[in-house]
Amino acid sequence: MPETCAAFVDVQNKTMLKPDFDPLSDVEIINFAPTRVAALRHWDHPAHIGNSICRLIDWCQRNHLPPHKNTTFTIVHAPPRPPQKTGLIIDLCRATTLAIPDNPYGIFEHVIPANRCARLRHIGPDHTLKQAVAPLYAEWMPQAGEAPGNYPLFLQRISFAKEVPTSQAITDIYIPLAT
Repeated sequence: MPETCAAFVDVQNKTMLKPDFDPLSDVEIINFAPTRVAALRHWDHPAHIGNSICRLIDWCQRNHLPPHKNTTFTIVHAPPRPPQKTGLIIDLCRATTLAIPDNPYGIFEHVIPANRCARLRHIGPDHTLKQAVAPLYAEWMPQAGEAPGNYPLFLQRISFAKEVPTSQAITDIYIPLAT
């Protein structure tokens, strides 16, 4: 399994949310178009992610980037190495066409590059995402003859737990594939 998802995936946990999960039929291979985003890096304990989310939401509100018009992404990076940093490394992102100057929020401009990706739709709470991701690496990739690419796993928020019951939140999981 690539290091980019090691902090996010427990490959020993193969329990799926959907008992009828069939990796060869539920996963789509798509061509993801390059997408410019405003990003905020969260490099901290997962329990503190709410602070980072609030900071991104505040910046997005001030810049008129509502989630129903501007797609929300999460880029999951490799686990931390420096001993002074611990925790989760993710970029919380909102699609935008705005130029992003230096700002006190720590928001920076980034482009999620064009990638050939495996995409799986996950329905349920965030804490069950590991259960959907692990089989993609452990089972689907070997069966499909695919290998991970050079860009980290990322998520696209389709609906949010505050809009629908947590059990109905929709997240698309993207794993860039080797070309």
